[in-house]
Amino acid sequence: MSNIAEKEKFVFKKYINFLLEKISFKDKSVLDIGCGTGNFIKTLAKFKQTTLIYGLDYNEIAVKKLKDNKYKVEKFDLDSGEVMPFNKHFDIITMFDVIEHLNSFVSLDKIIDENLKSGGYLVITTPNSNALQRFINQSRYTGEFDPTHRILYTSYTLDFFLRRRGLVKVFNYTPYIFSFKKNIFNSNLLNGGQIFTLYKKQ
Repeated sequence: MSNIAEKEKFVFKKYINFLLEKISFKDKSVLDIGCGTGNFIKTLAKFKQTTLIYGLDYNEIAVKKLKDNKYKVEKFDLDSGEVMPFNKHFDIITMFDVIEHLNSFVSLDKIIDENLKSGGYLVITTPNSNALQRFINQSRYTGEFDPTHRILYTSYTLDFFLRRRGLVKVFNYTPYIFSFKKNIFNSNLLNGGQIFTLYKKQ
């Protein structure tokens, strides 16, 4: 499938196990924005925590394949300004490596305002523009590789935006390949390769 880049299922398994230390997916409605070929959706389904899993992606081929397998997914471009296909509020919204591709904050604003329940959680991952690798060798910094990246974030700027949107931080840190669990390196120094956040809507 062209133009689809997503994390492997074993990465999402690690993510889900970590998130389960903070929140419960049980009987919750989950929307995965930028679901790709469904690696997160399929992995979460295997945990048997929730049956209300939805997905959105701009890639028509990926969406059709998932729909053929009975998953609740729809084709949707966040930058289109159109109304989201699912007319409902969700308990948990995930956006794994999506926000760096958006043209502006407007789409993320709308998702928080219109699609996330009060008391609901927003999970975001995105490349960290303060990554140590960028300072050591910018030509090998992964945030620069993808020509479709429009905006790059630091842990602070993403935290600032989400707090100004009225969300409360559960965690915001920057894991390293060699150190995923939250610790002094990725929660204080904040120069790991990726930003991994969980915020709650009041």
